[in-house]
Amino acid sequence: MMKLKFFNRKGTLYLRTTAPIKTLSTGVKIGDASVKRNKVIGSDYSVHEANSLIKKLIDCVTINEVKDVIRGGGAAYLSDLWGEVATSSVDFQARQIWVNTLGGEAVDLSVLKSGTSAEFNTQVRQRITFYKECLIEDYKTSSVSAYLNSLKRVLKVVEETYGCRMPMSACKSKSADLEPIVLPYSQIENILNAAKFGAAYPVLMALQIEGCMRWDDLYKINKDSFEESGDKKYIVTIGKNSQLCRRMIREDLWVQVKNLFDSNNLPNKNYDRYCSEIKKFVGTEKINVKIEIGYGRYVHRKEPLNKVVSSHVLRKTGINLWRSRGLDDATIRNRLSYHKSSQVFEKHYLQTTDEILISKLSKLA
Repeated sequence: MMKLKFFNRKGTLYLRTTAPIKTLSTGVKIGDASVKRNKVIGSDYSVHEANSLIKKLIDCVTINEVKDVIRGGGAAYLSDLWGEVATSSVDFQARQIWVNTLGGEAVDLSVLKSGTSAEFNTQVRQRITFYKECLIEDYKTSSVSAYLNSLKRVLKVVEETYGCRMPMSACKSKSADLEPIVLPYSQIENILNAAKFGAAYPVLMALQIEGCMRWDDLYKINKDSFEESGDKKYIVTIGKNSQLCRRMIREDLWVQVKNLFDSNNLPNKNYDRYCSEIKKFVGTEKINVKIEIGYGRYVHRKEPLNKVVSSHVLRKTGINLWRSRGLDDATIRNRLSYHKSSQVFEKHYLQTTDEILISKLSKLA
């Protein structure tokens, strides 16, 4: 049995030429022109590429023929790869900045078929650096970091397709020093009490808090979202990255939301109006916040709620409210917030309030 080795950043790519099953070192087992999801890239694009790779390798005899297949048989462009790999986690503006960075002349990756080009690498590095500078002008540190990480995933696809090293170091970013903004308990109580009377916007705000929902979840509520199972009530939506989100909602709130929806009075289609109503409701009470004043630079200030509140603040408020009620983080993440990454959940959403701290300290006493 002949073992062929090719470059892969995560290890070596092994192809068993005499066995019916071929195995990539990234953990993907290939057989009969089918492949499981690539755990390294985590995208449908990588599955498509792997299946295409199998079909091309079947007729290869020499190592040079295999290398030609690994490096790609046609031109590919970074802007196209961006669209295939990173669309789920990068907003349109950030993608457009990248396309503009390419200057209208797409970077032709077919030059890599003849091997790694130092000049090409330098060109890509310069464009990534310029892209990073553009992001810093328009986005907060946390968003810059997220978008550069998405770009790294694109470059990894290039590496695996062409068997070359890309300038990943150009995508390094500062880590965000975040402290999530949440509503004080007095404001939460005001919203939940107002919702009991069936007013449309307070009901929607209460649903977002109790269900730890994104605006996108509220927007996607439809006639099929309302489910019942005995005395249990659920609101089901398709969330981020096509994730099925099934949240148990207390009966009185569930009924109010359903009544508003059935009467076409549920205000879940106009985001700007919704945020405006939230700002009116919370008023000018001041809270302590950490404000980003530059890339990776922060100051502490007291700011009025109506200046810093947003729809997403209500989602974070709900997560921390359930924590203060004693619900564990894993349950909140798996049944309410539907975060795929515990790292994002812990870094961007959790705030240790005085109430939570007192509760935890009392258990240690």
